[in-house]
Amino acid sequence: MSLNRTRFAETALATGIILLAAQVCVAQSSSVLAQAKANPKPPPPADTDPALSLQAVAWFTVPQPQPVVWRKHDHVQIIIRETSTARSSQALDTKKDYDIQGEIKDFPQLTFNDLINGILKASQNANPAKLDVTYKNEFKGDGKYSRTDDLSARVTAEVIDVWPNGHLVLEARTFVQTDQETSTILLSGVCDPQFVSPAGTILSNQLFDLRVIKTHEGQLKKTTKKGLIPRVLETIFAF
Repeated sequence: MSLNRTRFAETALATGIILLAAQVCVAQSSSVLAQAKANPKPPPPADTDPALSLQAVAWFTVPQPQPVVWRKHDHVQIIIRETSTARSSQALDTKKDYDIQGEIKDFPQLTFNDLINGILKASQNANPAKLDVTYKNEFKGDGKYSRTDDLSARVTAEVIDVWPNGHLVLEARTFVQTDQETSTILLSGVCDPQFVSPAGTILSNQLFDLRVIKTHEGQLKKTTKKGLIPRVLETIFAF
């Protein structure tokens, strides 16, 4: 009997502890709800990403990346891929023939005295004047033009200005020297910041008013340049 009484006392004590803990939890939850009703949180802005509010409860929610605010002197990498092909062909064939013949059989003889006296005399020339002109002109021309340009490079440009609409004015300068060979690339243009990738790169064909100037100096260019004598002869005998 003593054992049953002991078990009954332990069971009653455990039940009382559980009921007490439940009352404490209910009291705390009611106090939290009361505070939430008393101090409600302001609603999120209209342009806020919905994923931000779900990120705390959903493990697979990825918020959208925030747009980058570009300022002067920031750097943007430009990928240059410019390819152009031009072909032209023209042919011209012309031919002109002229044949003019004329003869003056009789013409009055005019002298200074006869003109003063108002006298007209017949010409004493037995051979009448003749005119015979023959002209031939033939021209044939054939011209062809073909050119292909390809430029690929990566340059880092600097934001030199930001327009009121947010567009960026970019400018890049590169100078590479290998021994006595030098290569210079100058680039400028205007781009929409929406076209700039998250890695900070943009293609050259996405730039407005694109200007790319590439120059090369050194022995390689000198070997492909005509000398003074050929240039003088081409100038003299150009026609």
